[in-house]
Amino acid sequence: MATINEKTIDPASINEHGQITDEKILNKDRIKFGIGTVLYQSEETGIGPVPTAIIRALGGTQLHLGIYGAVGAVGSMFQWVGTLLLKRFKSNRKAMLFSMVVGFITALTIVATLLLGGHETFKPYALWGYLILVLIFYAIGGIQWNIESSWIGDLVPKNKLGWFTGMKWFIGVFGILVFMLVFARLADWRPQLSTYAAIYVIFALSFILAMTLYKGVTDRIPKVANFVAEGENHHERMNYKALPLWTYIMFYIFWSGGRTTMFAFTFAYMMDTFHYSMSKMVVIGIVQFAISMVMVLIMGKFTDSSGHRKPLLIVSGVVSLCMLLWVGSAWWGMAALIAYSIINGAAGHTHSMLAINYALEIFPDKGRSAYLAISRFFLGAASVVFVILGGRALDVFKGFEYQLWGATLNHYHALFVVCSLFTFCCIFPLLLVGKRTVRVD
Repeated sequence: MATINEKTIDPASINEHGQITDEKILNKDRIKFGIGTVLYQSEETGIGPVPTAIIRALGGTQLHLGIYGAVGAVGSMFQWVGTLLLKRFKSNRKAMLFSMVVGFITALTIVATLLLGGHETFKPYALWGYLILVLIFYAIGGIQWNIESSWIGDLVPKNKLGWFTGMKWFIGVFGILVFMLVFARLADWRPQLSTYAAIYVIFALSFILAMTLYKGVTDRIPKVANFVAEGENHHERMNYKALPLWTYIMFYIFWSGGRTTMFAFTFAYMMDTFHYSMSKMVVIGIVQFAISMVMVLIMGKFTDSSGHRKPLLIVSGVVSLCMLLWVGSAWWGMAALIAYSIINGAAGHTHSMLAINYALEIFPDKGRSAYLAISRFFLGAASVVFVILGGRALDVFKGFEYQLWGATLNHYHALFVVCSLFTFCCIFPLLLVGKRTVRVD
């Protein structure tokens, strides 16, 4: 029998990479990863339009909404900290638990900031305090994403990634849906800063529950590579010359840059154009999440035999073009947004799963977390720039209107067109790279 940290496992169930091949063992861990995703990530994603309401309640403008939209991308830029934690603790589990403690403290600090914002004197300070703290909050989320992805890569063989992560995403998407409904109802029931603060109390408690859960997941000592060469150990450094690394980075810059910029302002668009409440905006996403829950299971199993690049390429192209349905809402109203929700539901979260699994497929075992972190750093930096520019453009062109085929197009629609076409460019790096993977020097 072989031991992987505290768990004793039959050597026949471990491959040459130290990954577990027995589905009975992996099944327990994929359920725990799924519930863990709900606790540390789904509630943050499920917060939906609430931050838009918070920023406006604190006196924020389109510029502040743009900064918030960039905050999520900034979180990607801090994923390299996850690599350092893995190197420091020499354990996926210990690194994750440490990040949970930091997340708990940050969530409680946000609660205090929002409560102070209820006083008119502190409101301007609370606005910027909230934006800074949310940046830290998303940075912690990025670190946890890096640790989790590397952890899964350490445990799961490539030919079982779809099966493993399909269930994780199924549970995670369900969690997002539940939290979106709960938070939207809370925000509509009592749209005050004290209510928004209570939502972040839920975040803090979820970190405590997640820590308890992750203590039971199979652990492994991660194989960490350095970002830079140290002395004579140049072979311990990442291979920066690898084409797949840079095509993956370019793919995500186009994909995340366009999507993040557009969705930073979609809630404001629905509020300003259709005067939707929080609950109504959440209802639009219900169909999307319901379809996503089914599709991640189907696509996860399918890609274990087909690979991830081609499905990722197809899904990326379809979804990016369907973003134009937000422009179509100028003519078709709610029908266009429902159509988008159906198509994006079939592809949206499936796309996230495919993109992560594709990275685990092309990056080597040694330094997996470092390759994930460096790719996310570049896409995060690009997304920050694009979102801030998008917010600035909306402020500059506020009041812009153009009559076309009986509909009035405004500054939001112009931004949506640019974002959709920019996102579509993500397919070209995937076409260029072919079947190449990163080779270690």
